[in-house]
Amino acid sequence: MHKTFMNKTYNVYFNNSKEYILQIDVLNMFWQQFILAATNYQPLNLILYKNNQPEILNIKDSELDIYRRKISSYYQFSSTELDLQRFVGLCKLIKILINHMETNCQLTTIRDIYYQDVDVFQNKQSECCYLLTQLVTYSLKWSLISTFNIHPTQKSLMYGDYFTNISLNEPILIPINFEQSFQHLVSDQRFLLIVIEKDAVFQSFCSHLKSTNQLKNYLIITTKGYSDKLALRFINWLKNNFKPIIYCFFDSDVHGINIFRQLSINIHGLVFAGVFLSESKPTSWLSITYNDVLLLLNLLNKDTIIEKCHRELTRGLFLYKKSEMNVVANKTYNDYIMTKLKLYEQSLIQ
Repeated sequence: MHKTFMNKTYNVYFNNSKEYILQIDVLNMFWQQFILAATNYQPLNLILYKNNQPEILNIKDSELDIYRRKISSYYQFSSTELDLQRFVGLCKLIKILINHMETNCQLTTIRDIYYQDVDVFQNKQSECCYLLTQLVTYSLKWSLISTFNIHPTQKSLMYGDYFTNISLNEPILIPINFEQSFQHLVSDQRFLLIVIEKDAVFQSFCSHLKSTNQLKNYLIITTKGYSDKLALRFINWLKNNFKPIIYCFFDSDVHGINIFRQLSINIHGLVFAGVFLSESKPTSWLSITYNDVLLLLNLLNKDTIIEKCHRELTRGLFLYKKSEMNVVANKTYNDYIMTKLKLYEQSLIQ
């Protein structure tokens, strides 16, 4: 670490140093620099770097500058309101992280961090996440999860009867510590894992199953759009440990197919089960926009698009139309999904 005095401004450089072995020592060093500047009535300038240094054990701190790229700086008396807000936000985060490490890094989420002072983060959770990423991930090259036990805010929901000895009468958020929660609560049978894009379709289908009991030995997950890291890790954990058959239901449009593509890149062996343009009436199709066309053309050039999805994109481009789950054929989407799953359930029983 180094301290520089320029025009009576105290510059604090956020980067990691081999001088400090423990992360809390690094954070405390930053905090002491804040106190020193305040004591000497010096304005602070917080400078963040994206640290690209290689993993070389004998590299000296004095030689690290060539691997650093400045990404932003926040001056205490900046004329820009956003910079002032982020200056205060970074100072607040340093103190929050120190307190968090002093309590043995108990499990928490970015949302919990945000609610410790919403005004500092401009009443935006995304702003808290942005500053945490800049500080911890880019500048210090630490991990929010492994270093601080700070996890992304939960978004995805789950429902089903696969996990024994717990009652899922209603959908629940995927637990952050799902391995500890579910490791010893699994059935010895192979099960059906259903991934649904839209929350409204998921909620309706869960209510349908709760009232009809048409499926057994299943688990349903909604990603509510693009999957968060927790959902990806959970689905991957299920696949690697319990070998489920995974069927995915997404809209037949560029966004739904791109969400499926994101899943399939991270988790292999997924089945795109619908919806398809050919399974809905032309009167229920929706027109695609110019922006949809641009995204669609870009997606068609990706090597990671499976044949079914490529076909749907091509049809959508030719017809200038898309199809969504809530308008499939004459049936409700609950009946549509059950029709698709009927043969799959029979194959599991056999």
